[in-house]
Amino acid sequence: MKKQIILILSNGGKSSARKFAPGKNAKSNAIILVGVIVHQVVGTINWPDDIQGRKDLGDTIVEKCNTSTYVTFGTGVVHNFEDTVTPYKAADTDSRPSKFITMNNGAQVLLSIVKPIADASPALAAAIYHSCGFGLKDFHGSTVKEFSGEPGLVEGSVDLVTAGGPQDKDHLNLWYFSEDGIKFTLWGATNKQKTTLTGLPKGTYGYFMTQLSVQDVLKGLSQIIKVMAK
Repeated sequence: MKKQIILILSNGGKSSARKFAPGKNAKSNAIILVGVIVHQVVGTINWPDDIQGRKDLGDTIVEKCNTSTYVTFGTGVVHNFEDTVTPYKAADTDSRPSKFITMNNGAQVLLSIVKPIADASPALAAAIYHSCGFGLKDFHGSTVKEFSGEPGLVEGSVDLVTAGGPQDKDHLNLWYFSEDGIKFTLWGATNKQKTTLTGLPKGTYGYFMTQLSVQDVLKGLSQIIKVMAK
């Protein structure tokens, strides 16, 4: 198992993100300082259109807020939101719209607590929001699309592929791995659309994301995908 990289992204300076040596740095226990611009990540509540989906998301937010390792809520705060979820789940057709408004207002309270914590740690903002059951509005810049993965041929590996970056500008694809889908580690960076991550826990599912850096400016973050390493 590779040791974790601590990635610190700052707003100052202009050092190149190409300092990431794929494979080599991923095995070290170093702290890498990279002077790139981090665009603000904005959290959102992605309520589904269907009733069951809203019930499920309400339960998910309660569960994740109670177990988040990034955010500690005050006594009774999450319970107060749970008290708005339960009536919505039991509501009849006539009362359900008003119960949903109340539940959404309660979720907004939780989101307002998470936001300053996420804003204070831009590099971890996405993980912070996800850890509490919230979604993300798009980064400034386009979202990485066409991201997929499959088990690699080598034991403990996963093959990943993304759409890549513009041909006329210097760019890198940053590859991230997580065991729980919440805390992500930078596993390497390449200027190619494909990569193979090795040294992963074999026989278990892992979570993966990729992010595009164009001329040292971070762009969109991909969706999270789940792939098993052989």
